[in-house]
Formats: sequence, structure tokens, C-alpha cells
Amino acid sequence: ALARFVAPLNHPAAYDVWPAQPARETSLSWPDQQRYLRLPRYGNPAARELAQRLAERYPDPGQRVTALLSLFREGKYRYTLKPPVLQGAHRIDAFLFSTLSGFCEHFAGATAFVLRASGIPARVVAGYQGGAWNEDGQFLVIRQYDAHAWVEAWLPDKGWTRLDPTAWVAPERVELGLREAVAEEGSFLEEAPLSLSRYAHVPLWAWLGNRMEEINFQWYKWVVQFDSRRQSALLQRLFGQGGLRTALWALIGGLATLLALIAVWMLWRPRRTGGGAVSELGAWLRQRLGKKGLPVTPDMPIGALIGVCKRSWPEASAELERWSQSAERILYAAALPEADLQRELRRLKHQFRRIRLHGRPRLTRNQEQTA
Repeated sequence: ALARFVAPLNHPAAYDVWPAQPARETSLSWPDQQRYLRLPRYGNPAARELAQRLAERYPDPGQRVTALLSLFREGKYRYTLKPPVLQGAHRIDAFLFSTLSGFCEHFAGATAFVLRASGIPARVVAGYQGGAWNEDGQFLVIRQYDAHAWVEAWLPDKGWTRLDPTAWVAPERVELGLREAVAEEGSFLEEAPLSLSRYAHVPLWAWLGNRMEEINFQWYKWVVQFDSRRQSALLQRLFGQGGLRTALWALIGGLATLLALIAVWMLWRPRRTGGGAVSELGAWLRQRLGKKGLPVTPDMPIGALIGVCKRSWPEASAELERWSQSAERILYAAALPEADLQRELRRLKHQFRRIRLHGRPRLTRNQEQTA
């Protein structure tokens, strides 16, 4: 089933599902055809040549789609959460003919590119695939790691047709989920070592995670989303029609008081400002760079530290700049709850450790004198 929401979901959502025959678009306007065939003027010549060969060999669009997807199944492609970094103007070519490894966005983007280059309107669709069914609470839990990307291609006799190239490369990603798809490389939630979801294969942790999800779901169901319809149904079951009005007003009063207390707590609970995070990250960065032999002083800010790193390891300048921009966005954004800020700081530290700062730093004359 495909569920579409018009706004981001930050809390559980309840909705009814019933079988229905989806409406199919029978035509695609000329402007939309051009929109979904649009490609950059230059770049990725090998992918364009592949598309031309497919178009010449398979005039029928449906056969052309099948032939392209068969290349993924018959080739040496590999699904991974740790793909090589694709650089330069020919990234589609690099993925299709060189690295041969990536996750769903890589396969979906390359498929859409080749389809468009072969004359078939195509678009990349992003959403979620999978989830975990909570049997005790009878609800579906969809987490961020269930995010997925696939392709829709316009076929004259079928309209928009859903294609999932990832399923041809790694069917276990679609049938069993992300954990099983990357089990061999061990990359599932490796940046969140304390997440209960990472250890859901352990019976005790799976049980604990299910109980926490159920408590959270019931809280939203019976407190946050406890509307008048739910209130009336519950009170009628408990008190019948006779004492319904008295019980209803008492319940509404108690509920209003509870919600007011919750609102006061949410508004006044302590939040950590970016200043403390800046100091913490700066101290961690000075200590790490000092161990690498870089001359640092206790008062050097993060920006100055990154500047010294760029001069000392010029081959890593691009990665350092991206890390610096990411850190700036997080540290100087609006105040975050403590848990969220700590998670972002751990992610920044993890990303910095992965930047390749090999060997001793190349110091300038002034730096050598300072050292």
C-alpha cells in the first residue's frame, strides 16, 4: 500500500485503509513530457551511449525498461551504505561503470537518467518502504531508516509505472528490510550504537523496544489525540447515558489541567543553547588536532582550527569545508533539546574522524615557530 502525507510526520498518524483501484493517468501533456525527459546538456557520456543502444535495440518502451533493470541483476552491482564518494561531472558514469556500489538513491538516480536519455519520461520518487508491525499494540512503526527511493517511468499503455532497481540488485532490502540487506558489512545504525532498533534481533531488546513504542503510541492516542469523539465513546462505556454529562465535564476539566501542566513543562524545560555546544566541540577539536602535532592554543575557535587544518592537509580541504559548514548550521541554529543536540555533536565528531588527515601536518614557517 502507498500512503502519501502532505506534511512531515513528527508523531503517530491514524488513518483508515480500504482496497481501491488506483486511477491511472491516460495521457501525459507535452510540457510534462519535456519536464520528465530533461537532462543536463553535457556530462555522463557512457550512460547516454548505453541509453542510445537500448533505444535502438528495444523500440518498445516496456522492453527497454526490462532490459535496463536486467543490467542491474546481471551485473556486479552491490547494495551498501558505505559507497565510494562520487566526484566530478560524470557521477552517473562513475556509478554505473566504475564503483558499481551504492544505496537506493544511487540506483534510482542512475535508472531515471538512462531512461530519460533513452526517450522514456521518468522521475525519482522518495518515501518509505517497510516498517515493523507491533503485534501487541496493533500498529505499524516506520522509522527514518525505512526511507527508500525508487523510480516511476511513463509507459504509453500503462501510464506511470513504478520501478524499483534496488529490488533487482538487493531483493532482501525490499523483502526483509535494511538490517538484512547490510548484515555482512555491519553498517546498520552504526552511528547510533545505543539505539534499541540496532539490537532488535535480540529478544530482550526487541521486547523492550516494542513496549516503549506501545507506550508512546497509547500516549498519543489517548492523551494528545483524545478528541471529543473518543471522549464521548469512552464515557458512554463507563457511565452510560445517565451520568455522561457530569463525567464528561469532570474528565474534560482533568484533561485540560493535565495538558496545561504538560504545556508548561514543555515551555519551561531547560534547553541547551548553541554556546555550550560550541565550547564542547571546540575543546574536542583542539585536543584531537593537538595529538596530531598541530600547534593549537586553548583559545583558538573552530573556524581558525579548520583553517589551520586546510593549510596543513590541503588534500582534505573540500571535506573540511563541508564539515565546517555542517557544524555551523547545527551550532548556530535555534536552541535544540539536549538529546537532539548531543546526537548532532556525536554525528559531527564521527564525520570529522572519517576525514582523511594522514601523516604529519605540513606546517608553515610561522606554525613551526609556534610549535
